[in-house]
Amino acid sequence: MFPYRFDTPSEFPPSSPPPAPPTPPAKRKSRLGLALLLALTLAGGAVGGGAVGTIAASRWLAPQEAPVLASAPAPLPLSPPSAPISPATTIAGEVYRKVGTAVVEVAVRGARGGGAGSGVVIDASGLVLTNNHVINGARSITLRFADGATRPASIVRTDPANDLAVLQVELPPGATVAPMADSTGVQVGDVVVAIGNPFGLEQTVTQGIISAVQRSGRNLLQTDAPINPGNSGGPLLNANGEVIGINTSIASPVRGSVGIGFAVPINTAKQLLG
Repeated sequence: MFPYRFDTPSEFPPSSPPPAPPTPPAKRKSRLGLALLLALTLAGGAVGGGAVGTIAASRWLAPQEAPVLASAPAPLPLSPPSAPISPATTIAGEVYRKVGTAVVEVAVRGARGGGAGSGVVIDASGLVLTNNHVINGARSITLRFADGATRPASIVRTDPANDLAVLQVELPPGATVAPMADSTGVQVGDVVVAIGNPFGLEQTVTQGIISAVQRSGRNLLQTDAPINPGNSGGPLLNANGEVIGINTSIASPVRGSVGIGFAVPINTAKQLLG
């Protein structure tokens, strides 16, 4: 139902019909026809776009004079850009090609069954960062690398308060090590990339920005890069492919991403590494 009231004709008092207009002379009639045609042309232009209406008006209203011919001005030279511009949509691809293979799947077996999360290789000696909640209560831990190779891993140390854990694994030949950034330089609006294994879909890449910094008492980084169950323990990377945080949790009314995810700053993890 329309939210307006439309009055019926019966609610208005009757009135006498207006007198018939005088019959215009023939010349005036032709001008009236021209005015109607102009009005229809402009209305059609308004529907199709303001530029069409403007062109139509200029054709009908411009004085009828002989056209003046002139040579077209030479186009202005275009200066080449000072440096190549990388579209934002390519950042995730560049980061993935640089350090994507440093991300591993963390498969856990425990007394209550199994589970899986993500991790990232941060040292050539075989140190891997992940979340404490991913490996908590594990009886065995197996890491699966991007090339499909699997290796058993052991726990080196944990930091339950910050939901961090360090694992030790024998790296396969040619394994990639992800560099770590200084997370104190992270700013709101920075483009970030998350890589992990959400819902068991290995090597999933998502992109977003830093939405806020210093969330809660752990100074968490907030991001709108989609993070889902299974991303836990995976890296949050800057546009240079450096680890700025370890993805740890999401805030969501459902069991999935709504654009509010959190990562532990990598500087906190550096303290755990000693």
